[in-house]
Amino acid sequence: MELRSQASTPSYWRDQDAENPDSWVRFKILGFNDFHGQLEPRRLFNRPAGGAAVLASYLRSESAQSPNGAIIVHAGDHVGASPPVSALLQDEPSISFLNMLTNQYCAYAEVEDEIEAEAFDDDRFDPRCNLVGTLGNHEFDKGIGEMLRLINGGIHPNGPFLDANYKGARFPYVVANVVDEKTGKPILPPYVIKQVRGIPVAFIGA
Repeated sequence: MELRSQASTPSYWRDQDAENPDSWVRFKILGFNDFHGQLEPRRLFNRPAGGAAVLASYLRSESAQSPNGAIIVHAGDHVGASPPVSALLQDEPSISFLNMLTNQYCAYAEVEDEIEAEAFDDDRFDPRCNLVGTLGNHEFDKGIGEMLRLINGGIHPNGPFLDANYKGARFPYVVANVVDEKTGKPILPPYVIKQVRGIPVAFIGA
């Protein structure tokens, strides 16, 4: 992905062939999906494969090789249909794993009341935060209420588990194509705008 920025003018897309390549800002989008709580490696052909440690190593290595940084995108089904190491703890460990990949600009939501879809002043929406997530069908396996608890924090009725005060995700979740039946509004913010060297980049959840 490449974008161009000029002083005193809006950021916009350009045909790279018609422009000076040195004026382009390049960055990486590192996407993955269908993690399904696979925190521990599996064995394939009698060799260990996958797992949270391996995925984190790849993501951090690729991020470090990008001079302008990288934005990590998880595209859904991060939880649900999970092995016991995650499922028995209501998939809280899988969200905690993602939190470990965030940079210093990501934060837990510092709000007392239930987070509404319009709450773009949520602390997790700092445009410099390097991670954004969206929903797959398995995020809804245990209902919208439990899905929102995983994102926004709160103690499960059978908890607490690893954390006495589970705080949820340190990064924003976005979804534009799931709305509340009563209000007609998205159940989560539909988009988030990140910044790469001052250039706004929108991520729409769908």
